[in-house]
Amino acid sequence: MSLADRSTAASTSFGNTNLYTRGGPDVTDTRGNSMVQKHAEKLQYAKEQSALAALTGVLPGLGKAVYAIALQELDWDPTLAAQLLLQFQQAKANEWQDVKKRRDQILGNKRPRSGGKDAGGTAPAQDGASSGASSGGDSDSSGDAKRKRRKHKQSKAKHGHKSKDSKSKHSHKSKDKKRKADKEPEAKAPAAPAALTQQYGKYGVIRETDIYTKRAEFQMWATDVQKVDIELLPKGEEKELFRSFMEDFNTGTLPHRKYYNVDAYEAEKAAKAAKRQKPLNKEKVAFNDEDERRKEVATERVAAQQQRLREAYNELKYTAPDKAADMREQELLRMQMSLAYRTGDHEKATRLQDRLRPDDQREEIQRRRLEDNK
Repeated sequence: MSLADRSTAASTSFGNTNLYTRGGPDVTDTRGNSMVQKHAEKLQYAKEQSALAALTGVLPGLGKAVYAIALQELDWDPTLAAQLLLQFQQAKANEWQDVKKRRDQILGNKRPRSGGKDAGGTAPAQDGASSGASSGGDSDSSGDAKRKRRKHKQSKAKHGHKSKDSKSKHSHKSKDKKRKADKEPEAKAPAAPAALTQQYGKYGVIRETDIYTKRAEFQMWATDVQKVDIELLPKGEEKELFRSFMEDFNTGTLPHRKYYNVDAYEAEKAAKAAKRQKPLNKEKVAFNDEDERRKEVATERVAAQQQRLREAYNELKYTAPDKAADMREQELLRMQMSLAYRTGDHEKATRLQDRLRPDDQREEIQRRRLEDNK
């Protein structure tokens, strides 16, 4: 059964009720496009508009007709259309420039001219005019010329004022720049911390491992400045005090330069004293025994202190490693002695105990043993 027969049968089965949504079997469709067609047309229109906008953004200034032709050829794909137009521009570059030049010439010729139209319009009317009319035209032309000259002078004057104003502004700007340049050194003056950083390492840089090499200077600084005897301090406090000395040493902020190098300071002082010393002692004129004795005692005290410092420094420098080795050996002997006592080897423990005694006690014990044997 065909579609028409089915529709006819449906209409007869339900009486005269019309169930056709798009018209009858032999009736034309008078209701327009369907909803699906309208939706498809709407999507196509949106696609065309978006493609046209994209192509216009990529290649502006070519015209809507050119865009539409390129997009229609390539199924409204803006990327392919842009490639096509670029290839066209590259292939027809010379012809494209010629077309643009001709178009500019045509547009330039079509522009209205101020004198041509007026002259062309008034020429037929002035063919039969008298000499008075011609003289009037001459006066008008001269007035126009004067007016043009006046405008030209005014424009020149304006430009002159502008140039003067620009020159004055430029001079003011240059003066301001000079003032700022003069003020910048004052603003960028170095602060106090910068000076301290410049002093860093002026007399050298020491570390915590230099506690023995700088022992004399450290001891003198602790005695004179801190009023502390480092020989009586525990090891922890001594190291902490040396850190303070190290910080002042590295930053160059110690109160006197003798605390940086005692030997160099003493040598320089002795050289100056030798220069000041006269070859012949003059006869005394005034007698003041108490002052002289006081000065001698002070000199002797200073010399004794310096001698003690030198001896302590030399002892630490040359005998400290041997003392450390002896202490380690004594500790090892004590451990061996305690082990011998624990294992029951009393003979070895006694021998080690005798070895650990001081020399004078050891000699006294040996003497007593000899006397007992006799």
